[in-house]
Amino acid sequence: MASGGTLSTPTSSNSAAKYSAATRPGPNRKPSFAKDSELDHVNLPNYLYLNHGNYSFTDASADAGIDEPSMSNGAVYADLDNDGDLDLVVNNIDKEAFVFINNTVQKGQPPQSHFLRLRLKGDSLNKNAFGAKVQLYSDGHMQMEEQDPVRGYFSSVDQQLLFGLGKSRQVDSLVITWPDDKKQTVKNIPADTLLTLSWPNAAKTQPSSPPDTPRLFSDITTDAGLLYRHHENPFNDFALQRLLPHKYSQLGPFITTGDIDKDGMTDFFVGGAFNFSGKLFTQQKNRSFKSKNLVDSIKMEEDMACILFDADGDGDSDLLVTGGGYQYEDGSPYYKPRLYINDGKGGFTLSKNAIPDAVRTIAGCVTVADMDNDGDPDLFIGGRVSKEYPLSPRSYILRNDKGRFTDVTAEVCPALEKAGMITTAVWMDFNNDKQPDLVLAGEWMPVRFFKNDHGRLHEVTDSSSPPNMHGMWRSLVAADIDGDGDLDLVAGNLGGNCDYHVSAATPMELFAADIDGNGIIDPVMFYYIKDQDGSRRSYPAYGRSQLASQVPVIKKRFLLYEDYAKAGFSDIFLKKSKKDLPQLYCDETRTCWLENTGNGKFIKHPLPVEAQFSPVNAIICDDIDNDGYKDLLLAGNDYQTDVITGRYDASYGCFLRGGPDKQFISVPPAASGFLLQGDIKDMALIRLAKGEKIVLTAVNNDSLRAFRVNPRQQKQ
Repeated sequence: MASGGTLSTPTSSNSAAKYSAATRPGPNRKPSFAKDSELDHVNLPNYLYLNHGNYSFTDASADAGIDEPSMSNGAVYADLDNDGDLDLVVNNIDKEAFVFINNTVQKGQPPQSHFLRLRLKGDSLNKNAFGAKVQLYSDGHMQMEEQDPVRGYFSSVDQQLLFGLGKSRQVDSLVITWPDDKKQTVKNIPADTLLTLSWPNAAKTQPSSPPDTPRLFSDITTDAGLLYRHHENPFNDFALQRLLPHKYSQLGPFITTGDIDKDGMTDFFVGGAFNFSGKLFTQQKNRSFKSKNLVDSIKMEEDMACILFDADGDGDSDLLVTGGGYQYEDGSPYYKPRLYINDGKGGFTLSKNAIPDAVRTIAGCVTVADMDNDGDPDLFIGGRVSKEYPLSPRSYILRNDKGRFTDVTAEVCPALEKAGMITTAVWMDFNNDKQPDLVLAGEWMPVRFFKNDHGRLHEVTDSSSPPNMHGMWRSLVAADIDGDGDLDLVAGNLGGNCDYHVSAATPMELFAADIDGNGIIDPVMFYYIKDQDGSRRSYPAYGRSQLASQVPVIKKRFLLYEDYAKAGFSDIFLKKSKKDLPQLYCDETRTCWLENTGNGKFIKHPLPVEAQFSPVNAIICDDIDNDGYKDLLLAGNDYQTDVITGRYDASYGCFLRGGPDKQFISVPPAASGFLLQGDIKDMALIRLAKGEKIVLTAVNNDSLRAFRVNPRQQKQ
C-alpha cells in the first residue's frame, strides 16, 4: 500500500485481503525509532480490526496494508471514489498524510458484498439533517446509524451514510427519524444505490407508531416501598497493599430471604456497611413491604454474606450475618459472624455465645445444610481474603448443636481450613446419594467439589470437575438446568471482557514472596502479552512504577523502563523457582454452566457472549417466563479495581432465556426491561401473593432496586 498523500490502487492479489476479507492477525510489526529530533519519538503501526458480528474482532492491519509505522494522530473515513466502500485518510506528525483506498469493491468485477448509501436533506436551518437517526431492516436484521459526523477535534467524516448489506440485494425497509421527530418510511430499496431522503416528505409518509411490546420486567422499587440505600464507608485498601487486584472493603451488600414473622409470605434482609444497620423487610398482604433496622446502636462491622435459617429448631427463621471489610487486622472481633435469634414475630436478638469466639474471618459466603444428618442445620463459612494477600484466609465448618455452633473443620475436612480465597459455595447432592455435598469457588482456584461421607467431607475435584476450571469465580448457583433430575451448576466468573485472554497454555499466574526482605509479602501477577515477534510471552501485569510503589528495589534493579519491559518471572523473583513460591493461576475467565452427567461428573458450557461482558456477582436461576425451561438472570460489574485496570462496568444486567436444547438466548436489556446500572453485588427472587415474582438487586453504595415479573408475559 503506497502512502505519502497519494491514492493507491492495489493489485487484485492484495485486494482480497482488504477490509472485508482479512481473517488472521498481522505478522511481525516492529516499531522503528526516529533519531531526527532532540526528543526521540517512536513510530508505531496503525491497527484495523474487523468485526465478526459476535462481539469479537480480528486484527487485519497487515493484510489491509495500513501497518506502516508512523506517528498518526487522527483518521477519518469517506467513500472517496464513490464505489460503495469506505476509504481512509490518516493524518501523521512530521509526515505526509496517508490516503488508503478500500478495495472491497473491485471495478469490473461482480460485487461480493452490497451496500446502500444515503444522502439526507434537512430543513433550511439544518441542511445536512444533523441528529437524524436511520434504521435499516434487511434479512431479519436491523442496523442503525445517526447523522453525527463529528469525529474528534476539528474532524468530520463523510456526511453520506453508508450501510453494508453483506449478501443482501435489497433493503426491506428504511425508517428515518428526523431531528424534529417526524418519521419517514421507505420500502423495498435495491442495493448498491444512492438514496436521497428529504425532510419535507416526512409529513406525507409519517407512519403510525406501533404499539409497545410489553416487557417481561418492570421497575417497581418506589411502588413496593423498598426504599433502602447502601452507604459505603470509604477506605483505601491500596494504601495497605498496593498490588491488590481490587478493593475488598466494598463487597456488599448481600441479601437473604425467608419468612421471618411466620405469616407464610417471603421477607428479606439486606446488609449494611460500617456504622449502618442492615434492614429487615417484611412482606404485607397488599404485596408491599415494611422495613426496620436490625440494630439501633453504633455498629463497627461491615455486613457481608448472610442467611436466614432456623438455627435453634423452634420453627422460625433466625439470621446469621458475617463480617467483612479490609480495615481491620486479621482476627479482629469485627470479623466474627453474628447470630440473631428470632422471637417468632420478626424481632431479633444477638446471641453472643452461639458462634465460637475464635471464628473470625473476612467472609465471602455462608451456606447451610444438615451435613451430619442429626436434624439441625450446619454451616460452612468461606473466607474471602486475608490481610496477607494472596495467602488463604480461614474457612469453617460449624456444627450446630441446638443453636450453639462448634468449629469442626479439622475433624470433618482439614483441607477446608485454608481452602483459598472463597467467594461462593453451595450445598448440593451432586452424586445422588441423598447426602448434601459441598461445592465452592473463588479467586485463583477451580470450582472445588467435596463429597459427603456420613458427615465427613472428601475432595473429589479431580474426578468431578471439567478441565481448565481455574477461574476468578464470583458466584455459584445449583439448579436442574436441563431437567434431567439432577442438579447442575451456574458459575459466575470475571468474564471475557478483560485484558488477559487466558487459556490452558496462556494462563494468568500469581506468585507471592517477600522480594525486598521487608517482611511483607509481595504478590506479582503475570499474564501473556504479544511480543514484538507476534508470539505471546508471560510478563508482569503491573508497570514498573506500580510494582515499585510496593517494592522500591525494582527501581534499582531496572533503571530503565525499557529493561523492565523485557522482564519475566526470573527477573522479578531473583534466584527463586516457581515451585518454591505460592503459585496461583487462572485459565478460565468465562461465566459457565456445568452440566451434571448424573454420576457426579460435570461438563463445562460457556454461556453466551452477552454473559461475558463483565464480572457476574449474582445469579438467579428460575423459570422466570413460565415456559417450562430454566432461565438465567445475571448481574455484576466491579467498580473497585485498581486505577490502572479501570473498573468493569459493561454489564447492564443480562437475561438469558432457556430452551429445550440446553441453550440460552440473550434478550437485550432494552427488550426485557431488566436494565441495571451500578456495581451490583447480590440478587434475590421473591414470590408474592398469587404467584407473582419480584427480583431484588443490591447495589454497592447505591439504592436497592426491585423488578416485577409482569404476569401478562408469563405463559400459563
